[in-house]
Amino acid sequence: MDDQQQRILHDIERDLARADPAFAARMRGPRPFPTLSVLCALTYIVVPLEAVLFGGRVAVVTLALAANAVVVILVRRHRRSGRPPPGDRRGPA
Repeated sequence: MDDQQQRILHDIERDLARADPAFAARMRGPRPFPTLSVLCALTYIVVPLEAVLFGGRVAVVTLALAANAVVVILVRRHRRSGRPPPGDRRGPA
């Protein structure tokens, strides 16, 4: 990019950071490992193979374990976010 385009990009980034500092901070920080996506992709690949090689029961057990892992990941993310649980009308603590 030439100097003019660099200045324009810098101005856009500065205006965005001023308008939404939380978003700008998230974009500058390191990106977290995509745990949920990797878990779902592995489940998508492993469950059919297990069903063919070991039978449906093993595949159902693996699917249940993966579903429980997804719930645990989502609950931990929600607790870390500091938001109240769904249906809680008291507001943030």
